[in-house]
Amino acid sequence: MTAELRTEIKNKVRIAVSDAFASVKGSVSDETKRQVARLDISELRTEAKEEAKEKILAKFDGDLDDILTELNQNLANVQKIYTSIAENISKK
Repeated sequence: MTAELRTEIKNKVRIAVSDAFASVKGSVSDETKRQVARLDISELRTEAKEEAKEKILAKFDGDLDDILTELNQNLANVQKIYTSIAENISKK
């Protein structure tokens, strides 16, 4: 295949694609508008809220676990302190 033949084929393909695009552009645009008009905005809003809530919960879940661990450690320390105080008072 010669370079001249390749160039000719490329040009013919480019022109055919351009012509096909021009012929379907209007119908594709109209169909897109119809589909967008049928979207239920309230359903999309609800879905977006649910997804956002799930992502927020997932993000903070690890943080809450860390807080719970720290709280449990602090409670254990408080328990040790009160146990020690109670033992000292009972010895007196």
